[in-house]
Amino acid sequence: MFNFEGFRSYCKKTLEKEFANAQVCFRDVTKNNGLVLHGITVTPEGSNTALNVYLDDYFKQYEEGMDLDAIMNQITDTVASNIKAPEEFGNIVEKFQDFEFVKSNIIMAAVNTQRNAKLLSQVPHHEREDLSLIYKVMLKRDSEGTATI
Repeated sequence: MFNFEGFRSYCKKTLEKEFANAQVCFRDVTKNNGLVLHGITVTPEGSNTALNVYLDDYFKQYEEGMDLDAIMNQITDTVASNIKAPEEFGNIVEKFQDFEFVKSNIIMAAVNTQRNAKLLSQVPHHEREDLSLIYKVMLKRDSEGTATI
């Protein structure tokens, strides 16, 4: 049975075989309240967007006895069905060079200052009592969720 690092390495090797023309790397992401999610990022050749799949829940399924091949099939299917960025993200680099686009899509989020110290050390913010205001650019908001940078 793999420990988490072994599981991640196995996922990386499998994805590198399945998506030979893509770059596959690990990316840990700090979310709200100091939660760190362990992702694996797949960047298609020639693309300026990448897909990040969080492995934490998959590893939990593995620890609970789910078959490793079944888990890898889920991960591979997720990557295959989402590796091509939605059309609205295809020109994201150009959009971020357009000040009016960025300015009109800035949103503010309030986060707990103490629980987000690591995140706040890396992003611009304003402190207000026990909260900090951080700023993001909204790319998409619909029934499936939101996409921000």
